[in-house]
Amino acid sequence: MMSVLFWPLFLLFVALGFVILELMLPSGGALSFLAAVSAIASVVVAFMNGGLTVGSVWMTSTCFLFPMVIWLAFRIWPYTPFGRQLFNIPETGTNDSHDRRQALLGRYGIAVSVMIPAGRIEIDGDTWDAVTEGMSVEKGQPVEVTEVAGNRIVVRPSSHSVDVPMKSAKDLLSRPLDSFDLEGLDEPLS
Repeated sequence: MMSVLFWPLFLLFVALGFVILELMLPSGGALSFLAAVSAIASVVVAFMNGGLTVGSVWMTSTCFLFPMVIWLAFRIWPYTPFGRQLFNIPETGTNDSHDRRQALLGRYGIAVSVMIPAGRIEIDGDTWDAVTEGMSVEKGQPVEVTEVAGNRIVVRPSSHSVDVPMKSAKDLLSRPLDSFDLEGLDEPLS
């Protein structure tokens, strides 16, 4: 029985190898075509070597297993090291943004826009999208972060005074025009 299934099994593994190669080396469908031809050849050889019973069982199992293996490969592929690199998926376990949001809980900031109920707040020089607990907050009013759930930051007005840090000197758009010392430049139209 083993000699009867050797060539069909070999051709099926060749077909799966072509599928894996197609995932790694895009060929415009040429490797997929070779995979399909190898799978069909596997069934034909099973019919020729094993007769009607072995060929029918082999064809049925190939028709079910081959698509399942391809589906499984596409489901697992993005999570392999090569797939993550190919699809530019970040490593799992490094959720820095979530940790930064959770650290805001209980912190004080200032509203940089009118919040009716959604708007933007600034905490330690970082600007965040936030929503209020239902009341409106005026621009420049101190706020306290009361809840962080996923991407949602909930704030409420606060009487706590907040020191707003000066923008860094690298942020040229926030600097006044007088600080650029434009006096030494020649008039372009004179």
